[in-house]
Amino acid sequence: MKIVKKSIILELPETLEDGSSKIMCDKPYRIERIEEDGEIIWFGYNTNWKKTDGKWYKLETMEFVECETPEYEKMYLELI
Repeated sequence: MKIVKKSIILELPETLEDGSSKIMCDKPYRIERIEEDGEIIWFGYNTNWKKTDGKWYKLETMEFVECETPEYEKMYLELI
């Protein structure tokens, strides 16, 4: 037996994303993190991030571009 997929919901007082999401998102804000087959995906309100092959990418205008580790991931790692 093995775990094939892990999902968590992180709850914060508000979103860390900029723009309209500060107004539109519920408070408290909940964001989902899914880990599957060595890939991590954060599903945000305006932005999605993924980690694959050891690098982080941010979805921008329909394509993923390399980026720094998302703040959500940093916060999550502090919790575990």
